[in-house]
Amino acid sequence: MEKLALIALLTLLAIPLHAADVSDLTYDASGPTITITDCDKAASGELITPASIEGKPVTSIEEAIFQNCDGLTSITIPDSVTSIGKYAFYENAGLTSVTIGNGVTSIGERAFAYCSRLESITIGNGVTSIEEQAFSECTSLTSITIPDSVTSIGERAFSKYHKLTSITIPDSVTTIGEAIFQYCFNLTSITIPDSVTSIGKYAFSRCTSLTSITIPDGVTSVGYGAFYMCSSLTSITFRGNAPTLDDDVFLEAPANAKVFIYEGASGFSPEDGKFGGFSVVVQKKPVPPKIISVVGAGGMIPMSSLIITFTSGIGSNYAIERSRDLVNWVTLLIIAGEESSTEFTDNEPINDGGGVFYRIREGQ
Repeated sequence: MEKLALIALLTLLAIPLHAADVSDLTYDASGPTITITDCDKAASGELITPASIEGKPVTSIEEAIFQNCDGLTSITIPDSVTSIGKYAFYENAGLTSVTIGNGVTSIGERAFAYCSRLESITIGNGVTSIEEQAFSECTSLTSITIPDSVTSIGERAFSKYHKLTSITIPDSVTTIGEAIFQYCFNLTSITIPDSVTSIGKYAFSRCTSLTSITIPDGVTSVGYGAFYMCSSLTSITFRGNAPTLDDDVFLEAPANAKVFIYEGASGFSPEDGKFGGFSVVVQKKPVPPKIISVVGAGGMIPMSSLIITFTSGIGSNYAIERSRDLVNWVTLLIIAGEESSTEFTDNEPINDGGGVFYRIREGQ
């Protein structure tokens, strides 16, 4: 009997996985729309979820239906789908790329958590909420773009992204929640938009490669241990007045770290002359971005005589950009900010006698 059981097991293991298609999906067609409720665990390769089945639009992917479908390597979710349920792709060990359509408005709790081989993900521009731990422990992802439509990001949504090096949070986000980027060991830079008003506890804790951070002037509170064990953090710039700091915000950051503030900022004068445990350095407030217009009169005009001068500040980066129409801009130079006067000369001539515009943007 044991021998027969072993032979049966080996036979099952020898059955090859088959290419994924709509026949692998189980769905509910009882209403006016289609909800996908299950997937054949033997499916493999790329799965393009259909936008419609039986003439009805596919609008929902229920929870946990692709969990442990380890043969799937790529999946495309159509624009017709509006929601992805919690645990939908949880622990999918084979998944390497995901494209989420523009119709999706919410990504459920732990929907892609522990997809350890996931290297590429495109989030549609209709997503407004990313739930708790939606992408946690996706240890192979190096970058992710959060669309401007997102207004809510749940706790630990991007935690333990071991290979993530940089991220930009869109202006639509107002709160950076608890432990969102915790354990992102390789994160070296992050742009926090001016829309953010609070940074939650442990938000960036153990981001051991983060060297500098700029806190926008709209931030009024920073939670407990938000930058705990950021062992490379040496520059902390506050663009506005002092926010309320919870306990141990910068615990175990380097002792030589400095807090940079602008002239006229209030709330940074404790009795020991420090803020958050670090020495405070006052710097001049950078000159607001300006657009400089140069209009040609025809022919080739050398630009060697055009010099752009502006005041930069410690802790901020700047981009010098050029445009012909004030719509499409080309970055000419990125400058790491220091408290100094910076000059830039553009040697490229105008060939058609038209106008050219320049601008300086802070926070690059």
